[in-house]
Amino acid sequence: MGTEGGTTSRHRLRSRGVAERRSRILDCSRDLFASSGFHHISMDDIAAAVGVTKPVLYRHFRSKLDLYLAVLEVETAALTRAVVDALDTVPRPAPGTGDAAVLAVLDALCIAYVSYATAAGPAGRLVFESDVLRDPRVRDLVHAPDRAATTAAVAILSCGTAPGTHPRPDLTATARTCVAFARAAVADAAPSPAERSPWAQSVARALVVR
Repeated sequence: MGTEGGTTSRHRLRSRGVAERRSRILDCSRDLFASSGFHHISMDDIAAAVGVTKPVLYRHFRSKLDLYLAVLEVETAALTRAVVDALDTVPRPAPGTGDAAVLAVLDALCIAYVSYATAAGPAGRLVFESDVLRDPRVRDLVHAPDRAATTAAVAILSCGTAPGTHPRPDLTATARTCVAFARAAVADAAPSPAERSPWAQSVARALVVR
């Protein structure tokens, strides 16, 4: 009984140590990739930053690309959560109020994207300025938050269509344009939080099809 308990405790400690080491690898890799890009960082650089040997690094990740994908998955998941949470707070518009819905969606998206970028700091470059977009797995991860944002935005915009009509066929295009403007807000250093809402509304008015 005592032996079994001791074995279980050692196993838990070992698992915790492995998890902590993996977390440290991800944190150090994120900082290195964000500061220098994928192509200018080697596994030797990462191993040195983490304080482990390269063979230990390869026990956790088979290649530099696999490590990059793991880092990117964490960041894109954070942005996706921020976007979905922001759009969840947008009230479902009454039928026939599509213009106001576009304003609300764009405002929420701009705030979500800029807020994520501000919180992520340099790590946000992995999402917005990745230098590995030729790889389909990287490209899929980078665009995952945009797809989630588009789907959630279309659901909101559909509620604002006039009674007795089908959702406009351009709703998806409108949602994608809102996402594109939110991304541009990050790249162009959007206004301060106090100014962000009227700024988003002025942009949204140019998108609304009257």
